[in-house]
Amino acid sequence: MPSVCAGTAASPCRFGQARSGGPVQVQRSGGRCLFCDLERLDECVHDGRGRTAIRQALQATGVFLKNDEDIFEEALARIGEVIPDFADLEEGARRLVAAGDWSRILAQRRRLRAEPAAEEDAVYRHRVDTDRQRVRHKFFPSKALVILKARKISHSGHSWTNPMSEELNAKIDDKAFNDSGLPAAHVTSTAAAIERWCKEGSWSFCSNCHLLRPRHLKEADVARTAAPCTSTCPSCEKQPAPWVPKVDDVPEPLRNLSRDVAMALRPLDVDC
Repeated sequence: MPSVCAGTAASPCRFGQARSGGPVQVQRSGGRCLFCDLERLDECVHDGRGRTAIRQALQATGVFLKNDEDIFEEALARIGEVIPDFADLEEGARRLVAAGDWSRILAQRRRLRAEPAAEEDAVYRHRVDTDRQRVRHKFFPSKALVILKARKISHSGHSWTNPMSEELNAKIDDKAFNDSGLPAAHVTSTAAAIERWCKEGSWSFCSNCHLLRPRHLKEADVARTAAPCTSTCPSCEKQPAPWVPKVDDVPEPLRNLSRDVAMALRPLDVDC
């Protein structure tokens, strides 16, 4: 029968998800969670699978980031007791939390137009595949990519290949099926942070007025991944409050139109 974490000799467990600031449920009486069992935590930080478990545990603790970041910081402090350098674990956990938030946010958005027909979807996916092959061939030309011509050195005419290694292939971190398919930036922490900003931090979602707004790159973005939501935004401060169109505001006959019908009814193409 599940019991609750016994905590440490110095403090009780605060890392449970069922109740913010409460203990974690464990399988046996007197057992401890990962953050309260420092011996097990010490073993995990020096093992690949163990570090993955730590990231997942931090992600679960990250549920409290919006309301009580002290719990997340306390979990980090426990890791700091067994290893001095754990920045990658913290950043990985924050990215997992942010990715989960974006999934939740985007799941609430509704599509005004009809879902694409099978033929339209197939055309789009073919274009995505072609683009991914092209950019991969640009940086990692390989004879395996037979649909593209071999890359040649312009001044000599010699062909060259640079197949992607297994190590680089493992670093691919696509956020969606239409991502680039290239390895994530990793040579410097600054390059990695800027790529994360491009994919995860360059837009924000206002929890108050529900607008998506571009977020400018700032110096702080090289040290952290910004949370996807903001409590307010500049538009909220304007009077009168901005009108954000919703699907329910569109007359029913104009909803779920196919692309061809929408293009035929639209008098102008807006160049954004």
